Amino acid sequence: MELSVKGTVANIVYHNEENGYTVFSLDCTDGSDIICVGNFPTLSVGAVLTLHGKVAVHNRYGEQLAVDSYTMSDPTSRAGIVKYLSSGLIKGVGEVTANNIYEKFGEDTFGVIENNPMLLVKVKGISQKKAMDIANSVAELKSMQQQIMFLQGYGLTTNLAVKIYNIYKDETKNTVLDNPYKLIDDIDGVGFLTADKIAQSMGVEPLSGFRVRAAIIYQLREAADKQGNTYLPLDVLMAACGNILSVDLAEHGQLVEDTITKLVLEPTIKTFEIDNERCVSLIRYFKLEKSVASRLVELNADAKRIAIDAETLIAEFERVHNIQFHKGQLGAVKSALITGVTVITGGPGTGKTTIIKCI
Repeated sequence: MELSVKGTVANIVYHNEENGYTVFSLDCTDGSDIICVGNFPTLSVGAVLTLHGKVAVHNRYGEQLAVDSYTMSDPTSRAGIVKYLSSGLIKGVGEVTANNIYEKFGEDTFGVIENNPMLLVKVKGISQKKAMDIANSVAELKSMQQQIMFLQGYGLTTNLAVKIYNIYKDETKNTVLDNPYKLIDDIDGVGFLTADKIAQSMGVEPLSGFRVRAAIIYQLREAADKQGNTYLPLDVLMAACGNILSVDLAEHGQLVEDTITKLVLEPTIKTFEIDNERCVSLIRYFKLEKSVASRLVELNADAKRIAIDAETLIAEFERVHNIQFHKGQLGAVKSALITGVTVITGGPGTGKTTIIKCI
């Protein structure tokens, strides 16, 4: 069940500093209370939140609100302001100092802290340095909250927004506005579709160089992660990019060439030819594959050869186990027995385990 509620954070039950996962109780404005769970980089008792999420019943803890997004407001009541200031998030402010600040400025407390912090020196125990520390702490909290809410404005979950904020901190908004596709490079879990959704809502042109570049990098990564391909033929790559861009890149050859040239110069990709076919690889995968190949050649050259009757041994294994290897399996076993290095590869069910048992 979808639910939107507004209230004040009454108690923080659990908070994970690394990912922001938080469990807290909320005193709702309608007089009820509810346990909430979600990702909040920082949260303090007394914070006023408007939450949106789904209500579920936990077997052990009862009804809970799983928070998808939130907005935060300054507390206005004395209890809320004092709790917020003395929560431990504001440097140098305990309950006594928080009460003294409220006594002096009342509901204007946050206005004074944000706009004229030197007035805080009128409060007993607050020096000029402490006044600035308080103002800076509040400003940092506000900045973080604004960055998170900025990201949520593009439909990102709180969890993903926190992950992005933890990478970019105060530069979150500027980074995303400058080039939303940078998220693909820097944030684990952000793919092309997520970044592109943000970019499109910002009005990025369908044939922007940023967009084509991001599509190329994304498709090369997908090919490696999902099919194990360390490179793609250029025509295959462009067809895949055209699909996710909803653009026929064959009609925009110069744009493609310009983008590839820039990626080569960065250097992010490597281009080369195999059997007169132009191919493209991410530079990282190109170097890794070359390194692995070089090492295999060295191992093969350095290994001592052993002279054995492989045919007879393999035939005996087949007889004992009542199996018959096909040509590819026979070649793998023989290679492993009589050469320095053999790489055995294949999908599930192709006989790798049986080959290894025979070896």
